[in-house]
Amino acid sequence: MCFAPTATGLAGRFPPKPLRPRLEKGAPYQPFVLEDGNLVTGQNPASSGPLADAVNRRLAGRA
Repeated sequence: MCFAPTATGLAGRFPPKPLRPRLEKGAPYQPFVLEDGNLVTGQNPASSGPLADAVNRRLAGRA
């Protein structure tokens, strides 16, 4: 089943919401973890430890 605007006849009635991406970065070769909603991501391999900690905190909060 497809709910795309053209398939439902709603094309042109609802303007697309503009996306406003933002760039955040840490110092080169240093750990940097970003949490935004359900997204948890790290900048580089040095971020793997702090990233795992952030994911574990999220999972512990669900229990």
